[in-house]
Amino acid sequence: MKRKLFHGALATTLAISVLPFSSITSIANAEGSPVTMKVRLLETTDIHAHIMDYDYYGDKSVTNFGLVRTSTLLKQRQAEVENSILVDNGDLIQGNPLGEYVNKQGLSDGQVHPIISAMNLLDYDAATLGNHEFNYGLDFLNETMDDAEYPVVNANVFHAGNQEDYYFKPYEIVEKEFVDDNGETHTVKVGFTGFVPPQINVWDKKHLDGKVVTKDIVESAKKIIPEMKEQGADLIIVIAHTGVDSSEGISGAENAVFDLTKQVSDIDAVVSGHQHNLFPGDARFNAVANIDNVKGTVNGVPVVMPKNWGSHLGLIDLELKRTAVIEGDEEWEVVDSQSKAESISGVTEQNQEMVAAVKNAHESTLDYVRKSVGTTSAPINSFFSLVQDDPSIQIVTDAQKWYAKEKLKGTEYEGMPLLSVGAPFKAGGRNGADYFTNIPQGDLAIKNVGDLYLYDNTVQIVKITGADVKEWLEMSAGQFNQIDPTSQEEQNIVNTEFPTYNYDVIDGVTYQIDVTKPAKYSTNGTVVNSDSSRIKDLMYDGKPIDLDQEFLVVTNNYRASGGGNFPGNLSSKIIEQYPDENRQAVMNYIMEKGEVNPSADNNWSIAPIFGDVNVTFESSPSAKSFADQSDNIKFVETLDTGFSKYDLDVSTDNWNLTIMHTNDTHAHLDNVARRVTAVEQVREATDNSILLDAGDVFSGTLFFNQYLGQADLEFMNMMKYDAMVPGNHEFDKGPSVFADFIKKAEFPIVSANIDYSKDTSIKNLFKDEIGDPGENGNIYPATILEVNGQKVGVFGLTTEDTSILANPGKNIVFENYIEKAEETIEMLENAGINKVIALTHIGYNYDKVLAEEVEGIDVIVGGHSHTLLEEPIVYNEDAEPTIILSAQEYSYFLGNADVTFDKDGVLTSWDQNLIDLDAQDENGNYLIEENNAASERLAQLAEPIEELKNVIVGESSVFLNGERDDVRTKETNLGNLIADGMLWRAQEQNTGATIAIQNAGGIRASIDQGEISLGEVLTVLPFANTLVTLDLTGQEIIESLENGVSQVEDIAGRFPQVAGLKFGYDPNKPTGSRVHSVEVKTESGFEQIKLDESYTVATNAYIADGGDGYTSFKAAKDDGRMTELFIPDYDVFQEYLTELGIVETQVEGRITIGAEPDENPGENPNEDPGDDTTNNDDSLDEDVINSDSGNGSNSNSNSNSGSSGNFLPSTATNMFNMMTIGFILVACGGVIYLIRRKQKQAQS
Repeated sequence: MKRKLFHGALATTLAISVLPFSSITSIANAEGSPVTMKVRLLETTDIHAHIMDYDYYGDKSVTNFGLVRTSTLLKQRQAEVENSILVDNGDLIQGNPLGEYVNKQGLSDGQVHPIISAMNLLDYDAATLGNHEFNYGLDFLNETMDDAEYPVVNANVFHAGNQEDYYFKPYEIVEKEFVDDNGETHTVKVGFTGFVPPQINVWDKKHLDGKVVTKDIVESAKKIIPEMKEQGADLIIVIAHTGVDSSEGISGAENAVFDLTKQVSDIDAVVSGHQHNLFPGDARFNAVANIDNVKGTVNGVPVVMPKNWGSHLGLIDLELKRTAVIEGDEEWEVVDSQSKAESISGVTEQNQEMVAAVKNAHESTLDYVRKSVGTTSAPINSFFSLVQDDPSIQIVTDAQKWYAKEKLKGTEYEGMPLLSVGAPFKAGGRNGADYFTNIPQGDLAIKNVGDLYLYDNTVQIVKITGADVKEWLEMSAGQFNQIDPTSQEEQNIVNTEFPTYNYDVIDGVTYQIDVTKPAKYSTNGTVVNSDSSRIKDLMYDGKPIDLDQEFLVVTNNYRASGGGNFPGNLSSKIIEQYPDENRQAVMNYIMEKGEVNPSADNNWSIAPIFGDVNVTFESSPSAKSFADQSDNIKFVETLDTGFSKYDLDVSTDNWNLTIMHTNDTHAHLDNVARRVTAVEQVREATDNSILLDAGDVFSGTLFFNQYLGQADLEFMNMMKYDAMVPGNHEFDKGPSVFADFIKKAEFPIVSANIDYSKDTSIKNLFKDEIGDPGENGNIYPATILEVNGQKVGVFGLTTEDTSILANPGKNIVFENYIEKAEETIEMLENAGINKVIALTHIGYNYDKVLAEEVEGIDVIVGGHSHTLLEEPIVYNEDAEPTIILSAQEYSYFLGNADVTFDKDGVLTSWDQNLIDLDAQDENGNYLIEENNAASERLAQLAEPIEELKNVIVGESSVFLNGERDDVRTKETNLGNLIADGMLWRAQEQNTGATIAIQNAGGIRASIDQGEISLGEVLTVLPFANTLVTLDLTGQEIIESLENGVSQVEDIAGRFPQVAGLKFGYDPNKPTGSRVHSVEVKTESGFEQIKLDESYTVATNAYIADGGDGYTSFKAAKDDGRMTELFIPDYDVFQEYLTELGIVETQVEGRITIGAEPDENPGENPNEDPGDDTTNNDDSLDEDVINSDSGNGSNSNSNSNSGSSGNFLPSTATNMFNMMTIGFILVACGGVIYLIRRKQKQAQS
């Protein structure tokens, strides 16, 4: 009816041009004296069967709701004006025990529903249907509405078989006689149409599926309103059972008033409902664009919404102006309006005619609800149901689970994990301060059951995964506002925009809700914070929930059919649909038990918040007595709204932090895709976490050779490391390569004891200040990490030996780590930091010194010594503890330490849960899945590595023997070459090494004569064992050699290949006494080893740690007599090949096989001291047991024992040798005799 300029002035001009003169005159007269009138539009909505002013659940009369009171106010407001229109906006017949009772009794043909009898008394002009009208099915709805003495309209519900055929009458045009301001009467054609949320087909699928379809409200309005105009409607009233929401352009929106008023022309007024909100007046509509919360317009169109249950009366006063009279047909437009939702609080009288109309139904309902069904041993209330586990929900979930177990007996689903869902239906909110369940201890009647479960839902079961359970709870957690843990201002925890009936509690699992994080889902189910995870510590049966495990979940038809827009596509996962109502299941449960104990099992809670947060919520004043008995809820005050404010204590003095950490990964990227997954899993499972690296990312595999650390960095950036300290190997290729790494790092580098000021490559990257926060691609002495409002200081220390272990250049200076630690801690404390982590690459022994000598360090995350600490090492435990963490090497583990600080920043608890990134199940499948993106990227990065393996790194003029049976039993030229390289490299590092020992199990192949490729080197030395030196006594060296030959019969990998010494062994002797003739190389040649003298021995980290039974090595390492050089064996070998040029290595007699020579060899005429033929003794039994491990041997590495009975003396071979020698001597004698005889003959 509201006209734009074209429809007014221009259209009128066009009309005048074709009208007879008499008509033009009448228009002129009309224009000369404007005609106006006032019309009052009145609305009731969301009555929900509350005809009487009676609380059936509390069994008491009330004054704040009930149509018998609303209608009294209605009549008063009608009497004030000449012209009025009355409409009802639906949700009329369901919602309290009276509606439930009538539905259970049923309606016979011709019987009038008592609610309709009451409505017929008020002379409604029109009405529409709400979504709850469909709860009882179409047959009951049709039988109810066919007795309404007013038109019931709806324009967006259609027959399923013909989706252009309206199921209800789409509109009605009613001629109303109105009196204008001059007292003249006019006939105005008022058009009414109505709409219902299209979600009814989901919410009541069981009743509507295959019968009706419901279309988008706005699109339906665009179709029907022009038709109403064509049929002559002067004034168009939209009775919209849909709410006011400022969201725009959402197809199929549940609350569509905003788009309806913005996109559809010719709407003169909208009466709305469904949301149970107050418009105008509710503060939520203040300062919303295009919504006038005083005048009551949305996009300029008059709108009203008068809450629910008849607590308010909707009223829009319209001022109409006649714009034209064409052939006696008047046109009108709305020129002004004022909306109001008026409370009935001032009403003192009932509408007695209406009381009489529903008297019988009311009394029958009272009899029905007062029937006893059992007793409760404790009070049941919902006062605190939104902030802690609650008895009003507990009894429902218990009953549903009981019901489902009975129903599932004997089916394929019996015995499956069963969960149960409940929600707080009565939790105050928009329905007021009295809208709570409050059942005292004692008898339970049907009215109490109805109070516990308001809606006529039916029981359904869905089958979902653990992942679905988590997302279900994430959606539910939208009930809470985000709490700022750093603020001490009052913060209301409850999100009043989130419907409480969508706050699902899932019983059968335990969990906490972290309200310091943003909600993942909006109230309408769209993802708004995809990375957020409010649900923490989600457990089933006492263990973290398996996201792939299947669960049965008992719920209701509303939720299972998609109501509330919960994630997981629940409607496709329904496995059982029962005809019984959830309310009936609760009633049956109570009757079966007789007495119930509804005490909450506290399976969920708000996660404690570290700090002095002031969290409040609102509930009923009646909750005060329960708050007085609570440890964490305190009454604050009663508010003007009728609610009371309560304080919720969720604060804690303990702050938990998870420290993920790696160290000495040395370019080992083979499992990095699993590391990415592990990091993601830890972050998802914890509230507060950081990820640190303790250095030596560089050097160790071909990934470094190819990418110089950039490949590692790419994955570190992907994992979002928070900080890293440089290790010594970060300087292997000089400062410029490390500078390139720093520049692309998406995290700060911490380095407190390195002076970069004179190095041109790095000095501009170093900031001599605390990073607060540290910027990516820069170096700081320390950085401050902010973790959910808490600040953690991290500083870095690097070994002072870097100058001799790597290639930092002469301009980088490594300073005293103790002094710099003290200096940096003081800087952090001055910045207000009381939680300090030292990220170190100085080695475990120095970490211990740091923990002992420097105060103010809470956690040391260490590297350099490749130490595996399965539990934190604790210092100063009784005062202010310091713990040391280390995760070994090569990305074998992801450190995962949980620590707790008190409010003063002092550690109160700690635990380490190392994650084995290579752990496998019994079928050889990795327990941690690879991250797909990381796996794909790793494959791309690996492609050039294969090409790199073809690079020629050396040349040999001889076959290099690494055959298993040879290299594990005797000296070979390849064994010599590898040992020589180890000794050479150790000497290059100025270690003072004079001996090298390599376990033969680490040598895996031979190398043919000719060019040597990098791939061949990696095949020979595949384990990437690093070079170390040990300080050993002569006695310990002999013990190690005894171990090396102790299982030679089994061709075990512990057999030693050596450099810088030579020895013999007798395989016929018992183990432990086989080695003899041990000599060490000196400047003057080989000399007998001295048992008490100390020698520096180069070897690999594997046997230095006791691998292959080298216990004497392990003892020296544990005694602190080991120096780690951290150079992979293949790099050592490759460098040595370059050093040699062309390899010509031969067998030199370093290892001899056979009995120990006599002390006086000259007494045996058959023995030649210079004979080295025993070196190639092939007398070992070839029928041996093959023995292998990932690094040399699968024999017991902790035992040198072996049975000499497994190796028989070669007596037959020895006899054959003696006979051969005798034959040779006789032959030689004969030859000499003949020669001398000829000489004598010649002389003669």
